[in-house]
Amino acid sequence: MSNVCSLCFKYLKSSASLRTPSFLEPVQERQGPGEWLPTDHSYRCAYATTWVATKLRWDLAADTAEGQALLGLAVDCPNTNVVYEPAS
Repeated sequence: MSNVCSLCFKYLKSSASLRTPSFLEPVQERQGPGEWLPTDHSYRCAYATTWVATKLRWDLAADTAEGQALLGLAVDCPNTNVVYEPAS
């Protein structure tokens, strides 16, 4: 069953810092949104949505820099929803 949440990043439930596996990071940079964002601003909402959906699916936490970057993107994407399928 799919879940939907607004781009409020409710997965930021923990202050614990977990390293995101490299296969989930942008291939070119191997960095998360705390260090890198698409230069094409029109793609940033889609990028954030995909990133958050992956975090929610696998129940991954975000570090402080990543969380702050995503919260900033959420302000710019007020009508965006994240749809994700929880991993079983």
